[in-house]
Amino acid sequence: MGWFTSIKKGIINSFGNIRIYKGGIVLWGTANYGINGEHQRAILNVIEPGDIIFRRYNAYIGSIAVPGYWSHVGVYVGDKYNVIHAAGGGVTTDDILTFMRADSLCLARCADPIRVTAALKYSRDELEAQTPYDYDFKAKNDALYCSELVWNGFGQPQCDRKIDKYIIPDDLLNVDIFDTLITIKN
Repeated sequence: MGWFTSIKKGIINSFGNIRIYKGGIVLWGTANYGINGEHQRAILNVIEPGDIIFRRYNAYIGSIAVPGYWSHVGVYVGDKYNVIHAAGGGVTTDDILTFMRADSLCLARCADPIRVTAALKYSRDELEAQTPYDYDFKAKNDALYCSELVWNGFGQPQCDRKIDKYIIPDDLLNVDIFDTLITIKN
C-alpha cells in the first residue's frame, strides 16, 4: 500500500470515530443514538434474509462526507453473520443490533428471489474472501465499499445515480427492484 493510500485510509477510518456537537468535537466517545429499542423491534419483526438496511448518524463526520442522506448500507443475511457490509477494515459482519446503533434506519427488500439468493451468496463469498475496503471508490477492482457490495450482489440493477463515479447508498433506494419497508429518521 502506497503512502497516499495509507493517508486516505487513515482519514476515512477516522471519520467513523469523530462526532460534531454544538459544543465542539468529540473523538471516540460514546453516543446516544436516535434509534431505540422500540425502533429495533419494529425492524426485527419484519426483516428477512436478503433485506438491505441503511443507516445514518447525525453527528459523525462520516455521514457528512458521504453524499446523500444515508451514509452506510449492508445486507441482512440472517445467519451467524447477521449483517454483511463493507467498512474500513474491508467486507465484514456485525450483529444486527450492533449494526442498528444509529440515528436513522431504513429497511428495503427485493421481491425477486433469484436476486436475493445471488446477493446472499455474493455477500458471504466476499466476506469469506476478506475483500478489502475500496478507498478509491472505483468499480471493477479487487476492493469494495458498502453500496458497491450491495449493488454488485443484486446484479448491478439500473438506477438513477446522483454521482456518476460511484454508487452511494441513496442510489440504491432509487432502484425499482427494492421496496422500502420501514424508514425511521431522527
